[in-house]
Amino acid sequence: MARTHERTEGRAGVRALVLVVIASIACISVLGVAELLNPPRSHLMPVPSSSSPPPTATPLPGPVPAALAGTRYERGVNVYTLEFNRGRSAPMTQWGEPQSSYDLLAQHGIRIVRLAFSWGMIQPVRSANPTPADVQASLDAPLDGPGMAVVTDEVHKIEQAGMYPILDLHNGCGYPNGPGQPPAYEVYCGKGISTVQVQHVWGLLSEAFKHDPKIAGYDIFNEPETTEVSFATYRSYTQAAVTAIRRTGDRHRIWVESMLRNFSLAQNAPKGPWIRSKGVIDRSIVYSQHFYPLGANSTDLHYPGVNTTFLEGLTAFGDWCKRGHVHCSVGEVGWPSGSRLGTDTASVTGWNDLGEMFYEIADRYRMDVTYFAASSETSGFLIAYHGDADAFPAPGITVADTQTNVIEAHPTH
Repeated sequence: MARTHERTEGRAGVRALVLVVIASIACISVLGVAELLNPPRSHLMPVPSSSSPPPTATPLPGPVPAALAGTRYERGVNVYTLEFNRGRSAPMTQWGEPQSSYDLLAQHGIRIVRLAFSWGMIQPVRSANPTPADVQASLDAPLDGPGMAVVTDEVHKIEQAGMYPILDLHNGCGYPNGPGQPPAYEVYCGKGISTVQVQHVWGLLSEAFKHDPKIAGYDIFNEPETTEVSFATYRSYTQAAVTAIRRTGDRHRIWVESMLRNFSLAQNAPKGPWIRSKGVIDRSIVYSQHFYPLGANSTDLHYPGVNTTFLEGLTAFGDWCKRGHVHCSVGEVGWPSGSRLGTDTASVTGWNDLGEMFYEIADRYRMDVTYFAASSETSGFLIAYHGDADAFPAPGITVADTQTNVIEAHPTH
């Protein structure tokens, strides 16, 4: 697999500088992270120190992948190809990645794959101009056979490559679509979607996959939309989904995310984790946040210097997880690729150094991380593993871009 703009100066130098900063913290009274920055070397950020290590994930009985059961944290990527192709008129059987893509990801040390798919893909709206009654009928319907066949095929390809899928129902507590412009008939949790309907879809998904010993987990909602769903509503709907999954006897891990536009669980849930089992906090839940130092629609990819909010936010999240005695994950993180930055090698180095600092903090807190993203359908500036050229159907991943230098230096451990 080709690498573009591969750095030769070595990550060891960056890491050594980080260790120097960490060591210096012991000699400094309590300071904010921003106060520890050295302006002439603004790409460096200290990794937080703590008196005791954060907890590992609570062991779960049942079909936890044996190869991951003893790990401190798991690392991988998002494969977003099914979502990139959502809405195409081509048959859904052409929407996914070829086996070769997953084989190459595995060869590069990827262990877990967060597989995004739309709620509307597995419970489609059947009418071209649906009424509210049509939408409700779709939400109450069984899982769609052709849609589930495509999802299941991707799961099998991931597993065939020796990796472990996390099933990501990529909808922000909304139906039928996830990210992007919603249709006029979009409904949301508490605004057209009932807790019973959430339990219906997750109960059926659980029944379909609960006996698969290679499933690494379920991510029940992606970036719930704060403009449509209150945090109180979201808490009740996540509890409903977890209850439905556990009711089937399914013991796979469950990821519960923070919300869009205000990702901070430290701010939204200051009392800590909220999912309960038999009246007590369920410490087996993996809480998850997404982090981006640059907006997805950004056109200026030049590295502007260290983003303190980006790194301080991860530290605050790690502290929240530690206080709550729960294992946590970064479901998405991403920064610009060398193939999009071209000759701007200073920005390539700057962004990767920032990513290195981010992963160092995630290592410290023993967080799972799935980088966003991998796909051979498109090579947007965040995409770390992609094809030689954008194409449909996805031709297969052939390029490991510059972000992979960081990703692969921080494997599952």
